[in-house]
Amino acid sequence: MTDTTWVALITAVATLLSSALTGTVGYIAGRHQLRSQELVQHAQITEGRQASIRELRRSAYVGVLNQHSVVERAMRAAWEETPCAEMNSSGRYAELVREMNILQERLHLAELEGSLDITVPAANIMAFESQCMSDLMSVIAANKDSGRSPDHHAQEMAMANWSKRIDVRDSFISTARHVLGAAL
Repeated sequence: MTDTTWVALITAVATLLSSALTGTVGYIAGRHQLRSQELVQHAQITEGRQASIRELRRSAYVGVLNQHSVVERAMRAAWEETPCAEMNSSGRYAELVREMNILQERLHLAELEGSLDITVPAANIMAFESQCMSDLMSVIAANKDSGRSPDHHAQEMAMANWSKRIDVRDSFISTARHVLGAAL
């Protein structure tokens, strides 16, 4: 074989090896890039899902707090503005029952959306408001013919309920903030 043939053969083999090496490196780099893109995409999907869950929870918790404020106003009106003798005829009792039922529905939604940490503070809100309703009805029953409001007959009980309501609400808010912060 002539020198030219050997040079041509060496050049051809070098070109083939170079192409094979370039192809292998390109294949490995492409697989690595694809895997990186899959990881980024998975992270974005997970982040989007967490944001969606956080927003659902936030909406449910805000619904509870807003309805709890409505119940508080209705309870305050029943305790302070309505004479015991007129509680049923004034529609205050029916209003309280309606608002308490809505609160119960909102609490169920908050419990459903989670997290499990919120179930105890949610149950505490409903238990507290149910106890307040029971206290109110006891005062009204004991003073059913009175032209004065229930808080006139049981002012200490009314004041204790207002103070406890703040504690129950603060517990719910604190837990909700923790849950929402943890969902980030």
